[in-house]
Amino acid sequence: MNEILSAGNAKLASTFIPKCTDLTLEERIELWLKCGMPAKAGEEALKAKNVGLLEEIKGKASGGDVMEIQRMISQLQRR
Repeated sequence: MNEILSAGNAKLASTFIPKCTDLTLEERIELWLKCGMPAKAGEEALKAKNVGLLEEIKGKASGGDVMEIQRMISQLQRR
């Protein structure tokens, strides 16, 4: 997957992340971020109910992704 990213094809690389079942949560999040998909990284942290990771991801996000990740944080904090 790193070879695909190195070649500049983040969209193609992102298709392999869900198939990598042996990765840790942190590794999957790192890969989503490398692919430029912070909202997908946020979804991983949301599934794990990890507000700390969501805050980290939010700090690396920009534009509409920041609002989407904040929504995820709020969703967890309401519980």
